[in-house]
Amino acid sequence: MIIIYNIEISKDAEKDIINSVDFYEQRQKELGKRFFRKILKSFDVILLNPYAHQKIDNNLRKYTVEKFPFIILYRIATPNIRIIAVFHTSRNPETIKTDYKTK
Repeated sequence: MIIIYNIEISKDAEKDIINSVDFYEQRQKELGKRFFRKILKSFDVILLNPYAHQKIDNNLRKYTVEKFPFIILYRIATPNIRIIAVFHTSRNPETIKTDYKTK
């Protein structure tokens, strides 16, 4: 059976992405756009096989973004994949996990 998943992006994740795009764009022209394209590519990879990525808690999984120090946290509720957060790896992962445990 083939399952077609949908991506849902939480308000927190949306803010994370927007803030990071702005940050990178201020640092270097076009870098914010490159970051955004990597995030979209990451969503595509997650959609292809959402269960392939590391389970870090109950139904919370993480995907490491290529070429940028970011992790995407998500939950699977077939047929939806809810993006909980997109955060920089310099943040404490235990704090992140606690913050997003119930979202």
